[in-house]
Amino acid sequence: MTKRDLKERYIGTSLGKLWLILQPLFLLLIYTLVFSKILNVRFGHSENVSTFAFYLMAALIAFNGFSESLTRSVSTLSNNRNLLLNTPLKAWVLPLIPVFSSVIIELISVVLLLIFFAVVESKISSILWLYPALLLIRLLLSLAGSYLLAIFSVFFKDIGQALPMLLTVLLFISPILYPMDVIPEAYQPLFFWNLMSHLVEAYRAVLLEGQIHWQLIFWLFIISLSLFAASFTLFQKLINQARLVL
Repeated sequence: MTKRDLKERYIGTSLGKLWLILQPLFLLLIYTLVFSKILNVRFGHSENVSTFAFYLMAALIAFNGFSESLTRSVSTLSNNRNLLLNTPLKAWVLPLIPVFSSVIIELISVVLLLIFFAVVESKISSILWLYPALLLIRLLLSLAGSYLLAIFSVFFKDIGQALPMLLTVLLFISPILYPMDVIPEAYQPLFFWNLMSHLVEAYRAVLLEGQIHWQLIFWLFIISLSLFAASFTLFQKLINQARLVL
């Protein structure tokens, strides 16, 4: 179903699955131009635009995967109403589809990032073997949000309209387009309680810096697993009521 989902997404387009690469590269170009060249934002002590681009891309990989999963999960039950009501397909399978699709897109982006980073910086992180752990954490967080949004959007249609705004807020209150050290002390608690802040920092540490933050990864896993378990349980409790609404 994930394969069909990716195929159907680009049906009728001239470039087809090339959009899987072109879309993130276009966003990377725009963000790099605005924040690195115009606003002169830098990561670390490097003045290179390429360094900014790598740090930005590593963070966007995590954020875009999460955002993509949530955005498409809102309509997953209503769009598959016939499957849900007229087939023995388990309802909990449907929110998995956009999440697993986002994993495929993320893996393509990670490969591109690592190739460009190795060519330009002439180095590669020594702890890339930890990336699957981060992917699992991102997957659990995405599933937690997807199950909640999928079930609640059946009852509250406004969720689909509000979600893009909320994700835009999340983008700007996470250290994605700027480094953590530029955040004023008064706003530090806001970023401390933001799971996306810690996740994008972990992605950068593992994919680019070769630094291991064991405690951070451990607590991200525990929290993401707990959120997933809670949201899945709630989804299962409400799905019969959702069927009646659909």
